[in-house]
Amino acid sequence: MCLAIGLAPLCLSQTEHGLPLLGLVLAPLLNGLLVVATAPRRQQSSLLPTFDYGGIATVALLASFGPAAAQCAFLGEKLAAALLPSASGQRAVWVKSIYNLAWGSPCIVFSWFVGSRVPDRTFEPVAVALAWWLSNGLLVGTMASLAQRRSAREAVQLVFAHDGWLRLQEGALSVLAVVVFWTNPLLLGVVVLLVISQAMTVQRLFREYERGAAAREQAVAERRRAELEAEQARHDVLTGLPNRRAFEEVLQLRPASLAVLMLDLDHFKRVNDTLGHDVGDLVLVAVATTLQRTLGDVAFCARLGGEEFCALISSGFTDDEQLLELAERVRHAVATLRFEGHETLQPTASIGVARRLPGEPTAREAITRADQALYRAKRDGRDRTYLAEKSLQLPRAS
Repeated sequence: MCLAIGLAPLCLSQTEHGLPLLGLVLAPLLNGLLVVATAPRRQQSSLLPTFDYGGIATVALLASFGPAAAQCAFLGEKLAAALLPSASGQRAVWVKSIYNLAWGSPCIVFSWFVGSRVPDRTFEPVAVALAWWLSNGLLVGTMASLAQRRSAREAVQLVFAHDGWLRLQEGALSVLAVVVFWTNPLLLGVVVLLVISQAMTVQRLFREYERGAAAREQAVAERRRAELEAEQARHDVLTGLPNRRAFEEVLQLRPASLAVLMLDLDHFKRVNDTLGHDVGDLVLVAVATTLQRTLGDVAFCARLGGEEFCALISSGFTDDEQLLELAERVRHAVATLRFEGHETLQPTASIGVARRLPGEPTAREAITRADQALYRAKRDGRDRTYLAEKSLQLPRAS
């Protein structure tokens, strides 16, 4: 910043080719209008450099009339950029514009110095454009890389790849503008119209791209929301277990289920009536967790409704005794549940289990038999496990 302030008098004192005072006034005004007319209204999510139409006018004026005109045009460009709102409607930070002025002034002086040392004036615009590309690219690219905390290698790539290519395009257009102006000043209007038309085309393409990107993002969001809603529709809100809808779907997709376990909490209505539904919900969540933890990966567990749970068992046993032992572990785990602040609450469960018989296409028949076994367990005193085929009762676990 201090360097820019110190160089400002030198810039303003170096007017070449008889540029009138009116030109010094019109340079920032016209360049600012050019920035406003060609600015692509797109929101930048990073500090990557972009194509700068105001820079083209600055370099062209520097090659034609010296650093005074270029400095005035550069000032008008950055002031206009500071007033332009982004796509989100927010205006640029003034500190950024001051920062741009700070690095722009040394670039202008360096480019003017290089161009003034060219013996043949024909090549002066080329020398100015190359010097602007080198100094501008090194400063802007390096600062952008440091701001993004990139490595030195990434900074060099940004300078000479992304930013360098953009600055070369700006330099080529600047040289074209100078050559046309030297040939016939009236033809410069054609170049200006060409630049504006190109900027408007780029702006339209960016808007179309933004609309397409927004449509794609909306489609992705809609799909994710639909997937989330479908997932939520298949799970019990309270326990997190799959609900009856998900259970029916899995029942169709898993014909290889070997057995079924039906579980119903004993006297659960009494818990809700005496201790409240909040405590009842705690019991349901604890039972769901216990059921999943005890059966593990050998079963698909679901809450069918109320205090009724079902598990489709796919492995873990080879005969009826092992199946009953598995169900008994579940019943005993439920019976050992305790709840802080409700020491008298000791939930129990009645369980019915049934093997899937050969020839049955799904486990629906086994579910019916397991449900009948569950009914008999409740009828015979609750807190017990019955096997559907044999109505076998194991001794209650102590």
